[in-house]
Amino acid sequence: MSNDYEQVADFASRWGRILVKHFLPHYWGHTASGRMTSVAPSVISDLAKINRRSIEICPAIYQEVVDKAYEIRVTVIGDRIFPAKIESRKGEAFLDWRQEFSNSDMLMSSMTLDTATERSIRCLMNALDLHYGCLDFAVDLQGRPVFLEVNPGGQFLFVEESVPELRLLDAFASMLAQGSPSYQLGSCDSITDAAFMSSAEYCRWNSERVEGREDERFVTII
Repeated sequence: MSNDYEQVADFASRWGRILVKHFLPHYWGHTASGRMTSVAPSVISDLAKINRRSIEICPAIYQEVVDKAYEIRVTVIGDRIFPAKIESRKGEAFLDWRQEFSNSDMLMSSMTLDTATERSIRCLMNALDLHYGCLDFAVDLQGRPVFLEVNPGGQFLFVEESVPELRLLDAFASMLAQGSPSYQLGSCDSITDAAFMSSAEYCRWNSERVEGREDERFVTII
């Protein structure tokens, strides 16, 4: 994370291709068309082509580029871990799947983590004293998971919407209702993302949204 040109240049010289991300997503809503425009992460292969002043006036996140086979979104709710695989139907990983969420080419499915990765996730959550978090991994072409981040305020409903067998809303409600990270599933069988989306409360909220913000559900995905 930097806006120091010399630091960024040194980092780029060590890795060659680097990924540039903003601290916060930037979105513009087009009132007439209802379309959303956003600033997405980008790959820089030649830093010399970037204006020095542009780097200095805008702090950003710079990362090594990982050539990905696919990505994993892991939702941790209490003592339970819910992993989901994110990939392209064409077999090519996305640069940033958040920008492709409404793309029919994006495929999300349930999966099983290897023992070492699951153990590492539990160690991290315990070290950070977190009972909830969304973790992102990029799996490289050799099949090795590369940890990117854990977001203690990440979204999870969109995962259940795509993978209904991952009962995330049930799990979250059960943990809250039972007041323990070692909760039992099944106490909230009627609580699912599908049931919530068809509820009177959601329909009322949806009808009251500001016109032109149809993509609001997507915008809040982090």
